[in-house]
Amino acid sequence: MKNPETILAKNIMLYVNRLRDSAGRYRARLIRNRLGSDSLTRIPFGLGTGSPDLVGVLASGRLFCVEVKMPKTGVIRESQKKWWRAAKLWKVTGGYARSKEEALELLGLAEHLEREAARGALPLGASLEPNHDRLGGQ
Repeated sequence: MKNPETILAKNIMLYVNRLRDSAGRYRARLIRNRLGSDSLTRIPFGLGTGSPDLVGVLASGRLFCVEVKMPKTGVIRESQKKWWRAAKLWKVTGGYARSKEEALELLGLAEHLEREAARGALPLGASLEPNHDRLGGQ
């Protein structure tokens, strides 16, 4: 049986990938960020230790990532916090989500930042801070 967090991540990915804007364009596209190494050559793949479960792009082309955590039990590891601190420097948008609704909220916030930057209200490349508040004080 699959890990419940893996199932939740797949559901979030499928949900976000179906969303379209008023013109019919996809709002974002996400894929699963698989980590590991090839068993034969030992060549690593994925975005590295601490990287989010789902990675993709907004319609604007900006990198958008979602770290999926189980409701009530999911805990952010120090390596994940470190990855997000570095990602902030790269102007990555996204954060932590425990449900499809929270992923939709992250997408809406990221799109809002894009609109504000486009009209000059924010510095180009402003970053959406990962939401540590959803971690129950973690």
